[in-house]
Amino acid sequence: MRDLREPTGELVAEDLVEERVLARFGTGLQTTTLTPAPAGRVRWSRTPGPDHPDGWWHPGSVVERLRPDRPGARFALPGSWSARHVAWDVRGATTLAAVVRADPDADLTRRAVRDVVHGLGGLHADLRDVPAADLPPRPPGLDRLAHWLDGRPTTRAGHTWREHLFDRLGARRRDLLRALAADLALRADRSTAAVHGWLSAGNVVVGLDEAGDPLVQVLTGPDVGRGVPELDLGCLLGELVEFSFRAGRHGLDPVGFDHLAHTVRALYPHGVDRDLLHAATVLRIVLHSSDFSRFVGWDDDLLVYPGAIADLLDAQQRP
Repeated sequence: MRDLREPTGELVAEDLVEERVLARFGTGLQTTTLTPAPAGRVRWSRTPGPDHPDGWWHPGSVVERLRPDRPGARFALPGSWSARHVAWDVRGATTLAAVVRADPDADLTRRAVRDVVHGLGGLHADLRDVPAADLPPRPPGLDRLAHWLDGRPTTRAGHTWREHLFDRLGARRRDLLRALAADLALRADRSTAAVHGWLSAGNVVVGLDEAGDPLVQVLTGPDVGRGVPELDLGCLLGELVEFSFRAGRHGLDPVGFDHLAHTVRALYPHGVDRDLLHAATVLRIVLHSSDFSRFVGWDDDLLVYPGAIADLLDAQQRP
């Protein structure tokens, strides 16, 4: 199943609309266009898709707390930012999702994942103990998930997928899933910290710095919100877990993806609530599947999700 935010999504145009367009791909959530930018950079521009009419918010002054000298991945803020358009100038046109999918055992892949984890530790250090007046609302993904779990009207295959997943999970697991989502949202609302929000590998660009060394950059900003660090860590971990349980369907060995997931757990520099991290991991997987169903449509890869989600829920402690 394709990621919503990286170049393996539905291709809208490539070198067709205008000479300077390197690639354009989109879903009902958003359209991303890559064009050349000054100093050898690539401009990643995003506009809302047809099923995302409200566009993006600006989280306010909290992002000014991010320090550029932290080790690990760099968190890039948009140079252009409005509800209808965001754009980042970064070095590279390849996402971490594509790098992981191509070879989870490659040195570049392992280094990139390590850099993201170390960088995430720095971001969380920068964004903790924020004055209440400077804290933005919780990341929008938590509300998208809550609305979908509550049975609100949806688009494309969103209703079909919700009915299929809920039927396979059964009442007990459905109730647990809703309880976990409500608990994570409540913890976010009570937090005194901000988080990246929806830390997808499709939002991580892997390129080269001026010296030709690997450089990992995270497209940051529109999803920043009030929350707990486990939310970000669970997003990254959940994506790697997805790669693992989908591997067999595509004739791939899951071991490399499992090793990367272990790296995420082992290298994060701050203490975490393991039960909360597990819950955030499960919720990220459910949110990705629901987003895919309503912003892209049906994909038979979704059929492997109910069993994996059920297993993860069975290993979860109720909040």
